[in-house]
Amino acid sequence: MAFDKFFDKAKETADKAKETASEVLDAGADSVILAKDAAVDMLDVGKDKLHEGMVTLIDETKQIMTILQNSGFRIIDVSVTISIPPRARMIIEDMGDGKDRLSKLIESEDQILSKTQTAMIKTLLKTYDLASITEGYGYKFAKFEFSVSIPPQVTVHLVADN
Repeated sequence: MAFDKFFDKAKETADKAKETASEVLDAGADSVILAKDAAVDMLDVGKDKLHEGMVTLIDETKQIMTILQNSGFRIIDVSVTISIPPRARMIIEDMGDGKDRLSKLIESEDQILSKTQTAMIKTLLKTYDLASITEGYGYKFAKFEFSVSIPPQVTVHLVADN
């Protein structure tokens, strides 16, 4: 008799679990449909934002490339990552006095740089502060990977100082 009660209770619990699972699956299916509809709407908005972001990115990249080239940097490669927000990466090389020329440009009273361009250049200049550390370990700065993004980023490629 005790076994029958236990068996009935187990069956009742299993039935309740099936019912709960069914409710969860139904709610999950409704959520999936709502999520799909929201994703489609987001894609439509996202296309416009992506297009707008790409135009801005290409324009900013073109402008900063001109500034860097005029300041003694060589542009080696440019790549674009299509995402939200989009990002452009440039591999650049200081041909000698790029740091000094960029510093003078930033300090100039009659600079015509936008806030974004100023932030990008300051980010690049900050990396030079680390050169003394790497030189202490026998490495020097070779090339910079400069990301035009929010926020701007600089990755420094080191080479052994022979």
